[in-house]
Amino acid sequence: MGMGQAAGVAATLGAKFGTTPLEVPLTEIHALLREHGLIISGKA
Repeated sequence: MGMGQAAGVAATLGAKFGTTPLEVPLTEIHALLREHGLIISGKA
């Protein structure tokens, strides 16, 4: 489930920033996932 949420967040942020999901900074993806209560392991 977490991978699907991460893909959705990447797509959403890509649309917001006017770029592709691949070009969205990982720190932005992690920040939004944490905001929605997901646990992110490791540093980023």
